[in-house]
Amino acid sequence: MVSTTKKTGGIKDMDRKYFREIFNLHAIDEKINYEGLCKIFAMVDFKPNEKQEVEFKNMFTKKEFLGFNGKIS
Repeated sequence: MVSTTKKTGGIKDMDRKYFREIFNLHAIDEKINYEGLCKIFAMVDFKPNEKQEVEFKNMFTKKEFLGFNGKIS
C-alpha cells in the first residue's frame, strides 16, 4: 500500500494538521504561552521529566508567546 500522506522532515502532513489543531485549542491569536503548552501536555497525558520541564520553560524566556509553523517557534 502506498501512503498518500506526504512526509516533511519526519512528520507526515496529516500529523502536522493534527498537531496544529491541538495547538490551536489553547492558542491566542495563533500563538501559545507556557500555560497553554502545559494544558496541551495535560490533555494528551504527557508528563515532562525535570530536564524537559526546564527546556520547555526556557523556550518562553525570550518570548512569552510562540507560534506553530510545523514546530513551535
